[in-house]
Amino acid sequence: MPVRTLLRCAVLLAGTLFLSSDSRGQGDLELATYYYNTGAFEQARLYLDNLYKQDPSTYEMYLNTLLELEDFDAAEKVVKSRLKKRKDKSMANVDLGSLYLRIGRTEEANAAFNEALAELPKGRGPAKRLAEAFIKLDQLDLALATYEKAIREGTDNYAYHYELANLQGLRGDYEGMVDSFMALLLDRPNYLRTVQISFNRNLRVASDARQADMVRRKVLRASQDHPDATEFTEFGLSDVGRPLHLFTMGPSDAPLRILVNNAIHPGEPCGVNASLMWATDLLESSRLPQDVHIGIVPLYNVGGGLRRNCCTRANQNGPEEYGFRGNARNLDLNRDFIKCDSRNALSFNAMFTDFDPDLFADTHTSNGADYQATMTLIATQPDKLGGPLGAWLEATLLPELYSGMEERGTEMCPYVYSLGATPDDGIQDFLETPRFSTGYAALHHTIGFTTEAHMLKPFDDRVKATLRFLDVLLEAGVRHAEVIDALRQAQDHAYRHTSSHPVDWTLDTTAVDSVRFGGFEARYEWSAVTGSKRLRYDRSAPWTRNIVRLHTFRPTQEASLPAAFIVPQAWRHVIARLEANGVVSIPIPQDTSLTVEVTRILDHSAPNRPYEGHHLRTALSTSRTLESVQLFAGDLLIPADQPAARYLLETLSPQAVDAFFRWNFFDSVLQQKEYFSSYVFEDTAERLLDESPTLRLALDSARAERDLSARAQLDFIYRRSPHSEGTAGRYPVFRIPAGQSLPFRE
Repeated sequence: MPVRTLLRCAVLLAGTLFLSSDSRGQGDLELATYYYNTGAFEQARLYLDNLYKQDPSTYEMYLNTLLELEDFDAAEKVVKSRLKKRKDKSMANVDLGSLYLRIGRTEEANAAFNEALAELPKGRGPAKRLAEAFIKLDQLDLALATYEKAIREGTDNYAYHYELANLQGLRGDYEGMVDSFMALLLDRPNYLRTVQISFNRNLRVASDARQADMVRRKVLRASQDHPDATEFTEFGLSDVGRPLHLFTMGPSDAPLRILVNNAIHPGEPCGVNASLMWATDLLESSRLPQDVHIGIVPLYNVGGGLRRNCCTRANQNGPEEYGFRGNARNLDLNRDFIKCDSRNALSFNAMFTDFDPDLFADTHTSNGADYQATMTLIATQPDKLGGPLGAWLEATLLPELYSGMEERGTEMCPYVYSLGATPDDGIQDFLETPRFSTGYAALHHTIGFTTEAHMLKPFDDRVKATLRFLDVLLEAGVRHAEVIDALRQAQDHAYRHTSSHPVDWTLDTTAVDSVRFGGFEARYEWSAVTGSKRLRYDRSAPWTRNIVRLHTFRPTQEASLPAAFIVPQAWRHVIARLEANGVVSIPIPQDTSLTVEVTRILDHSAPNRPYEGHHLRTALSTSRTLESVQLFAGDLLIPADQPAARYLLETLSPQAVDAFFRWNFFDSVLQQKEYFSSYVFEDTAERLLDESPTLRLALDSARAERDLSARAQLDFIYRRSPHSEGTAGRYPVFRIPAGQSLPFRE
C-alpha cells in the first residue's frame, strides 16, 4: 500500500476514534440532561458524578441533583471545592449559604451570605447577579446591601436607580421605590414608559388615595428640586404601532412656547440632527432662556423612518441612509392634519392643542430647482393668517429672520416655487392650507414656518442651516414674546367677533412683487439618455438679481360665523377630531326638535383619481334655510365663541378648502336612500298637483325653463312632496344663527 494512502487511512481512523470519544461524552451529557429534566435524579447522578469532574459547566445541574437527592454532605463538598477553584467566590458562597438554609444551619448560612457580599467583585454585572441571587432566596436586605456597596465602590457612577426601585417595591417600601424612579427619570428620561408600567404593577394609585398622594408629593418634590429638568414623554401611537415622543425643555409656564416637528418626511432628516445639536447646546452651554418652553418631536413619521434606505430621494445629496416619505399606510403625513387618517395626526392634533405653541417650525428638505441659498423658508401665508398677527409677521418677524440668518453667514430665501421651468421666470408663495402642518397651526393662531434646506447642498451644510434657523427663531421669539402673546390674544378676540371669514384663497397674479435672488445660469442641452433637450444648471455661472415674486393671496370663499354649530353624535369620527383640538361642546340633554339653519348640497364634484386616500369633493352649490330638525340626547351643541373658533369654521363649513366635507367625511348624506316606481307614483303625482296649485305652478315654471323628461317631472314633484326623505343632500352639521341665544345652557 502506498505511503500516501496509508497516511490518509491513519488520519481517517484517528478522526473516527476522536469522534467516537466525543460522541460518547456528548451522549452521557444528553442522557444526564434528559434524566435531570424528567426528575429522574438518581439516574442523572450516575452520569453527573463523572461528567462534573470532566466538565465544570455541569456544576448547577450536579448541585441541584444532589440537593434533590438530599445528599447534603456531597453537595457541601461540591460547593466548597468550587470555592477553592473560583476567583469570583461570591456566587459560590451564595450557593453554600442556600444549602445551609435548607438544612437549618442558619448562622453558617448568614456567614456564607456575608462572605459573598464581602467577596463582591467590582462592576455592574457581578453586582446585579449577586443581588438577583439574594432576591431569589428572599434575602432582600442583602440584595439592598449589594446595590449600596456597588454604588459606594463603583467607578462608572452607575446609580442602580432602576434596580433599586424594583427592589424597594418587592420590600414594600413604596416611597423608596418612587424616590428611585424619580431619580431614574431625571437621569434617563427615556425610561418614562418603563416607570409608568412599574407604577401600574406595584402601586394602586387609582384606588388608594394614600399611594396617589405619596406619588404626587414625590413628583412635586422632584420638579421643585430640578426646575429646569427636561422631559421625554409619549403623546400617542404611530400607525406602525410605535410611540410618538415629545422632548421638552424649559419651564412649562414660560411666556413663550416653541414647538419643532421633525421627520414628517423621514427622507429629509436634517432637522432631526439639527434639533439634537440644538437641544444639546442649549442645555450643556446653559444658553436656554428661562422664559421659553421648547418642545421637539424628534421623529414624527415613525413608520417612514423605519423604512431606512439609501436611494428613494433620487435628487438629494446625502445622507448615506434615511427614511421614506410615506408612513406605514403610505400616507403623506404633511397632508393629514385635518382628515387625520393616521393615528400620528390625531395624536399630534391633541398634543399641539395641549402644548399651544406661539411659534411652530416643521423641518424639511426641498425638491426642485438649483440655486445658491442653502435654506429656503415657507412662512404661514400672511394674507391667509390675516388679522394683526399676519400683518406683524410680514412687517416685523420675517425680515428679522432673514437678516438673522444672513448675519450668521447662511443665505436664506423664500421657498422656490417657480412660475416657469426655472426661477429665472420668478417664484410664487406656497399656499399651505390647513391640511399642511403650518396651515393647521394657523387655525390655532400660531405662526408657523416650514424650513426647506436645499436638497443639493451637502448634508452637513443643510443641518447647520436648519440649526441656525432654530437659533434665529428662538432669539426673535424671546425678543418679541410679549408682543406675540398680545397679538395672539387680539387675533383670537377679533376672529370670534367678526361676522364672516375667508375659508379659501387663490394667488393674486396682478399683485407683482420682487425679491433678491441668487441663482445659477440655466442651460438646455441634448440628453444622452432621451435624445431630447434637458435642463442643466451651471454652477460656474452664478447670478444675483431681482426676480418676480407673487406674494399676495385673495379670498375666493367666505363663511359666516354662527352662534353655534350642532354636530349629531352619529358623526363620531368628526367629533373625535373636534375633541382632539380642544373644542368645547354641550351635550344636548334630551330628545328635542329645534329650528336651525340647514345647509343643503345642491351640486358637487370630485375627481376620479384618489389623493391621499380620498377623492376631494367640492361643494359647487349650496342653499341654507331655517328648518326644524330632530335632535337626540347626546348630540353636541358647539358654541362658536371659543378659542377653537377658526378651527371650527374652516372644518365645518362645506365650502372651506380643507373642510371635513372636502375630505369625504359626509359623503353618505349625498346618497338618496328611498325611491319610487313611476307607474305607482303617477296617480299620487296627479293628486298632489290637484291639491297644490303652488306645486303645479312650480312644475310649469321648471318645464318652461328646460326640457324635462317624464321621470324628471315626477322626480320634481316627488322631492317637493311628503314622500321625499328630505335628508339626501342635507349637510348634517346645523347652525344656530349669529346673535341668537343658545339653548341648553344652564
